[in-house]
Amino acid sequence: MDRVVGLTAEARGDAELPKILFVTSRTGNAKAECGETRTQSIEDGVTRNRREVRITLAPGASRGPQAATIAARYMHRGQEFETSLWLTWAVQSSFDVTPKRIFVGTLTSSEDERLERKVTVKRLDDQPFEIRRVLATDPAIGCYAKLNSLAKNHEIRIVIATGRGGSLLAGDVIVETDYSAEQTLTVPVTVLSKVP
Repeated sequence: MDRVVGLTAEARGDAELPKILFVTSRTGNAKAECGETRTQSIEDGVTRNRREVRITLAPGASRGPQAATIAARYMHRGQEFETSLWLTWAVQSSFDVTPKRIFVGTLTSSEDERLERKVTVKRLDDQPFEIRRVLATDPAIGCYAKLNSLAKNHEIRIVIATGRGGSLLAGDVIVETDYSAEQTLTVPVTVLSKVP
């Protein structure tokens, strides 16, 4: 995903106009590249240099709020200077996952040894898609879905083995889709503890 921002430098009258040399990203989640510099005269004898900067997000950027620091180096009156730009954005999912996470508090010994929860997944643009694979990061979590079936809504059945008395269970259910813009979804699963 690309976004273009503009860096500008202005000078009045015959004053030397700062020249933007290059930009670079100081963080790994974004890349910054400069375009050409355009010089234009605007009202009241002010001249402006404008240089486009293309910000490209790293592939597979995690969903939610993101930030990056972009360093810009420029020349003014024979000296080089550097300034930093702080950019923020939010990456939104293309999917509606309901519920977004599975959380179970303390269980008593009289409760079943297995809990079952269902998660519904659909694309926000209401287009059909396929689930290619579902897997869990903890062996106490089972996950099941109809694979390689084109549909607008998919249901994932999550079965949690709660028989591990007193221990915390924390893992993720990973959902792999055929949608190229977002091939992986994550559903966190947490069971706090079981009282024996």
